[in-house]
Parts: sequence; C-alpha cells; structure tokens
Amino acid sequence: MRLTHAPLLSLLTLTTASLQQTPPRSSARLWATHYNGNVYTLSFNGHDLSLADTAKTCGAMPSWLTFDPETRTVYCSDEDGTADPSTHGSLWAYQAGEDGKLHQIAKTNTVGGGVNSVIYEDGDGEKYLAIAH
Repeated sequence: MRLTHAPLLSLLTLTTASLQQTPPRSSARLWATHYNGNVYTLSFNGHDLSLADTAKTCGAMPSWLTFDPETRTVYCSDEDGTADPSTHGSLWAYQAGEDGKLHQIAKTNTVGGGVNSVIYEDGDGEKYLAIAH
C-alpha cells in the first residue's frame, strides 16, 4: 500500500539497515503520532513510503516520540491532561521490533501537557528521560 497522505504530528528518527541486494538499497522505519490517538509505523524502501502498522495506543493525545537506538526503546509522551495536579498525562515505553512494530513494555503517569522529551546520561552512564511542555 502506498501512503499518499497521512496527517502526521510527530516524526521519529529513521532507523536504517542496508539490504544485501545488487545494487544495494536502504530501508528505513519511521514512527509518527497523531492527536487521533494513533501511533503509525511507516516503512521506506528507498522509493516508496508505506504504512506498515497502526496502533491505537499512547493515550488520548500522543504528542512526542523519543527513540533510544541502543535499547531499541521508543518513548511516547501523551499530552492529555494539564499542569493541574488533578489531571495527568502519561509516558509509554515500547520495544521496537525488527519489523518496526511497537510492543508496550511500560506505562506511567506524568504531569499533563508533555510535548517533548530527550534522553540524557549522568556521569555514571545512567540514562534519564526529561519531559517538557
């Protein structure tokens, strides 16, 4: 299926793998979120961009994806909620399969309104995720 138009909100880093063909081509996986509550897995074969999977996940308003290439973990921030302590957003973690499909491994509540995140390391190599709104 060719993807001719999709309302995409947030695009995540491409993961590329060289295919052993003559001549060599590249393929890539791309994840995207939309405020309709879906996370899309897209596939690019060097010529065509196609929709590989759609998951109704990551809360009511998935707004940002962050990829850790070392662990193949995708973090998804749900913007639902506000900074008011009586409401909250959420953070979801997924293991990215070789086929690009996301398999949920964790979920936690966060302060509402998260629209950006970044992975950072401390001096001992421990990783953390900072979420901004």
